[in-house]
Amino acid sequence: MDIFRIADLPPVARTLLVPLACRAEESKRNDAMIRDDLAESVLARFDPREVAPLRMAGPDHIFTMMRARQFDRWAQAFLDRHPEGVLIELGCGLDTRPARIDNGRRRWIGLDFPEVIALRRRLLPSGPREALLEGSLTDPAWMERTGAEGRPVCFIAEGVLVYLNGEDVRRTAVRMAQSFPGGEWIFDAMKTYMARLDSLHPQLLSAGARLRWGLDDPRDVEQWSPRIRLAEVWRYFEQREPRLGAANAMRFFPFLAKANYILRYGFTDGSSPRAEAPIKQSRQGLP
Repeated sequence: MDIFRIADLPPVARTLLVPLACRAEESKRNDAMIRDDLAESVLARFDPREVAPLRMAGPDHIFTMMRARQFDRWAQAFLDRHPEGVLIELGCGLDTRPARIDNGRRRWIGLDFPEVIALRRRLLPSGPREALLEGSLTDPAWMERTGAEGRPVCFIAEGVLVYLNGEDVRRTAVRMAQSFPGGEWIFDAMKTYMARLDSLHPQLLSAGARLRWGLDDPRDVEQWSPRIRLAEVWRYFEQREPRLGAANAMRFFPFLAKANYILRYGFTDGSSPRAEAPIKQSRQGLP
């Protein structure tokens, strides 16, 4: 069996093993937030000496799993509304969401750098109703290659956009909204000060990556285009998470409790006037 080297990947792509390692560890637990049978077998294909520095523990691990769980919930909710919809993962890395979220009718498309897609093809062969696209998400050419025209589309960007500069994020969002009216967009973001702090995280320093984009107000994204509407906001401390234990006390410190969120936006046709509709605060219970 070939052993793959993390050092051969570009800095940002190396971070794709962090959530993979988290899911592999999580799946061993009786109270796992995510069941991911593929993660452990994929992780075993890498040199364990390189993987070790990327493993997370304690609250960092739990926050990563809470994030994955919420993305899965919203992806599943999208398919509940649109059973034949298309999930497009931007910066798909080695994510195994296609195996976790599949109603037998949906399509899934993964986009990432050519070297990451080549690696994914060796480790995670695509199943039926799945396709891979090579390229940068900031290059609009990929939008013409999805083949998703006329079908409901949900764009998923988990742990990706924070590595881009703000102008690239804005341009990409505007193009997606123009090209896929009626679509949805789910991504995680953090306030600017938290992006600066998290850039000092040992896992990021080990991977040679840094965070470049912060979003201080989710409503700011609506100003980029009349086609973009904020639909839902989820924060890590809206409900007490039993696995966090004493770390749940962070909810009493706004500097920490409100610094990170997962956001869901809808793309309209731009014909109706913008309304300041109330934002849905997600308060889903534990599975």
